[in-house]
Amino acid sequence: MDQNFLAPGNNYLCGDTISLADYHVASYVALAEVIGSDLCAYPNVKAWLGRMETLKSWPRVYQVIDGFAASLKSKEMVAP
Repeated sequence: MDQNFLAPGNNYLCGDTISLADYHVASYVALAEVIGSDLCAYPNVKAWLGRMETLKSWPRVYQVIDGFAASLKSKEMVAP
């Protein structure tokens, strides 16, 4: 995803126009932040998620997930 779909020059998964794929995949990628991943190994994905988070609808759609993520910040993640 980082090097192919979101290679430099592609702002969204299918090029320069946002699509349903972006909305769908963003819901999964955003969960990486919930579990404490900063996505630094995937700079194009990180930049794309940043663009998605600037959408007018993002705060309302993700307010529950963001609240849950905030409640986990003081807790240590336990690996199986």
